[in-house]
This record gives sequence, structure tokens and C-alpha cells, in this order.
Amino acid sequence: MKTDGRKQGAESSSGTARMLTVSEACQLLHVHSNTLRRWSGLGIIKAYRIGGIGSHRRYRQEDVVALLVEYTKRGRANGHE
Repeated sequence: MKTDGRKQGAESSSGTARMLTVSEACQLLHVHSNTLRRWSGLGIIKAYRIGGIGSHRRYRQEDVVALLVEYTKRGRANGHE
């Protein structure tokens, strides 16, 4: 729950990008979490580790949106709508 008055998805006053959880990124991309983790390992999208041992992955919202746009364009170029 946000307590700082910002809308979810908005940038902070310092200009830092919104970071998405694995689940949030997967919902936007319509992929399974294993697919997103594999794409991170392949360098298709950068994952940021938050925390120490047992750290959690986060993805920049702008990176997820850019990937979504890229794959949407590719799908249309290949005849998929």
C-alpha cells in the first residue's frame, strides 16, 4: 500500500523509475515468471536485485513497457495481431 501520496506507477520526485515486482512485470507482459527470469538471464531485460541473501528481483517499468512495445511490433511484423 502506498503511503506517500503517489499514484502507483508514477515516478518519484527524484526522477527514479518505478520498479515492478516479478509478478507485476509478468502481468504486463503476459508471461510466466520462469519466462521473465529466463529473459533476464539471457539479457533480454535487466533485473535489479533488491536486498541481500535471498534477494528479490525488480524490473524498471520503462524497460518492461519497452519490451512489450518491441514484441508487439515484432508480432505485427510477423503477421500476428
